[in-house]
Amino acid sequence: MRAVMDNPSEERLAFAALARQAIRVERQIAPELLPRLQALMPIEGAARVALEFRLDETGRAWVAGSADVRGGATCQGCLLQFGHDLSVAFDLLILMEGPDVHALADDHDVLIVSGDGVTVPEIVEDELILALPERLCVEEPCPHSPGLAFPAVSDVVEDDADARNPFHILAALKRADT
Repeated sequence: MRAVMDNPSEERLAFAALARQAIRVERQIAPELLPRLQALMPIEGAARVALEFRLDETGRAWVAGSADVRGGATCQGCLLQFGHDLSVAFDLLILMEGPDVHALADDHDVLIVSGDGVTVPEIVEDELILALPERLCVEEPCPHSPGLAFPAVSDVVEDDADARNPFHILAALKRADT
């Protein structure tokens, strides 16, 4: 497997040629090249990416690889932000836009491309977004989440008949106007 390291991260890679030659590509991707991920998780430093292109027995191009990035992610359980190392491994069938895409997408993880080239950020950004955890707190239950304790019903119910009537405020306003 040959390695290619001399082109920038935003350059379009001819995936079919890379797959025929079984090329390995390693890159450092700047955060600004991953804008959708950056919007969800502020990225600290460059993302490290390793890709291996290959052809399967039917001649279709595949890319397998991994991506690692460090950033600050928001826990959806308590809404606090934590530092988080995000790592993802993937194996994607590369398909050109067309009618057969949906049939193959049912059986494989696919990367749909519109031309004969693809950039490294286009390959990894969706995979990193899909790997974002929903909950970052490791303790169960989350010590930072708001409590779910509610007052007992007997503490809330008032004995005043007017307070139980939802229209008592309107009646008081009507009496005040007359």
